[in-house]
Amino acid sequence: MSSKVEKILDTIMRDALAEINEILGYEYLEKAKIEETSMRFLDFMPFVERVLKEKRGVTLEDLEKESYDYKKVKKAALMGMLHGLILREYEGNTFDEKFRNYLYSSGIENCEWITKTEYVTYYKMLIKNLSSAASNINMIKLVNGFIEREGKSIVQAITKIRTKGKFFEDPSTMDEIIVDEHLEIFRELGAIAESYLKLIYAIKYDFSTIKDLDKLQTTDFYKVWKDLKEDSNFSMFTKPFPNTIYWNASKHNKCKKIVNSNAIEFRSNNGTRILSYCDFISLVRELYACTLVLTKINLVIRVRSYSEEQG
Repeated sequence: MSSKVEKILDTIMRDALAEINEILGYEYLEKAKIEETSMRFLDFMPFVERVLKEKRGVTLEDLEKESYDYKKVKKAALMGMLHGLILREYEGNTFDEKFRNYLYSSGIENCEWITKTEYVTYYKMLIKNLSSAASNINMIKLVNGFIEREGKSIVQAITKIRTKGKFFEDPSTMDEIIVDEHLEIFRELGAIAESYLKLIYAIKYDFSTIKDLDKLQTTDFYKVWKDLKEDSNFSMFTKPFPNTIYWNASKHNKCKKIVNSNAIEFRSNNGTRILSYCDFISLVRELYACTLVLTKINLVIRVRSYSEEQG
């Protein structure tokens, strides 16, 4: 059996599995799981060699002499594993049907309060505005560049939130521990939402390179927020931040509890806002619903483009 082919296959599988995490927007596979899954594929090498002999009359050693397109092979492996590891649990007769069910359901399966948010509206707006994205080469490159630059930190933040099981429960009463957890999550979500709103802004204005997106890092977020808020196609994505006071407070750690009043105070250079605990919890849930949908930009564009290339 060819050790060279095994090493190539192992590298391709590991890279494809790692990219699945980036595409999904959270750590579906931990590093140890990636290694374990890749090794399991190598267990099938005797079967692969038997099929090669039967179908092509070649051995694994013969494959060493053949050239291959690393990117194309990795994408084929990625699509196969997406279908086999993830989409197998979702209804549908085709990859496209299963993918759409996964696209809608991922991240909300165990969320007891998601129907109290505008999740469905956010989702429909995303699909409506990005329906033709897979055929836009510049947009694909832009999203790929965005993920290469910020994907790791976003994946870590979303993964951290998804481990907080109580956040997704809908208790009848709120205590200080629950409020503290929502404050922590609010800060995490605020940073993620800012990045994705800037990406939406870049998509809206047909930015063609990641360098164009980099320019937004020095742009006042108020400009981005105001522009999207006034655009009927994208205004819905600003709902969790009806004003920039909440956003500024989350970014600069200016949110604090007023325990005696059961309220949260938000301070920024633009003023002060106070929300009751109940209203604050609703705001964080709305922000999660919106941010979760925005993280699916990767899925809408990258998986669809991969699917079309393979098809």
